[in-house]
Amino acid sequence: MERPVDGWTVKKEPFIAQRLDAIEKKTNRIVARFDRYYGVDGFLSLCRCWFFFDENDRLIDAEWQYVSD
Repeated sequence: MERPVDGWTVKKEPFIAQRLDAIEKKTNRIVARFDRYYGVDGFLSLCRCWFFFDENDRLIDAEWQYVSD
């Protein structure tokens, strides 16, 4: 997903805006794009993997998040 012109805070999903704001503060860089994927984590659980990129499409950071019902 590409960064909106007005920044991530205009996103309808507040949890995404909060996560991206935290990554920008942690890395001290602007997140221009991110990807997230669901995957298998063990036998019966899922995880969400986040990948954050800068304006040159270089990986800034990546995170793993456990997903439950």
